[in-house]
Amino acid sequence: IRVLHHLRSRHPSATLTMAGQEKGLTAEVRSEAHDLGLDDAVDFAGFLGPEQKPGVFGAHDIYLHTNHVDNTPVSVLEAAAAGLPIVATDVGGIPHLLEHEHTALLVPDDDEVAMADAVERLLAEPDLVERLSRNARELAEGSSWSAVRDKWERVFERVLEGD
Repeated sequence: IRVLHHLRSRHPSATLTMAGQEKGLTAEVRSEAHDLGLDDAVDFAGFLGPEQKPGVFGAHDIYLHTNHVDNTPVSVLEAAAAGLPIVATDVGGIPHLLEHEHTALLVPDDDEVAMADAVERLLAEPDLVERLSRNARELAEGSSWSAVRDKWERVFERVLEGD
């Protein structure tokens, strides 16, 4: 919400869709959106099932991952597979999954100005968007079950052979 608030000063038509499982914070976040005058700019979509995600991803330009703690979020891989450029907090397993300026732009945790600046950079640099999108899509393809299954099978074979 605070990232959108920063962006709206220069991009008054910017909008945000907040999606994900309810974890007891929706009322507080809705209140913050109201206090910042963003009622009309935020869609609280809630949990999105697999059938909904392609349409929602296709209707957006950038994926923001603002979590304070995360390991290997499936949502990031789904956004990557959809071709969205990603801005994510540099927390937990994120820097092991995403590479700054290669598959995403990584920003410090709880720094809405840095995240808004990263979004501004994407809006100003279409070549960067194309590169991040392409590289992230390759990351997502390499994370698919068909790609990962063979790697796991090789690990199990080595373990069973005593290597």
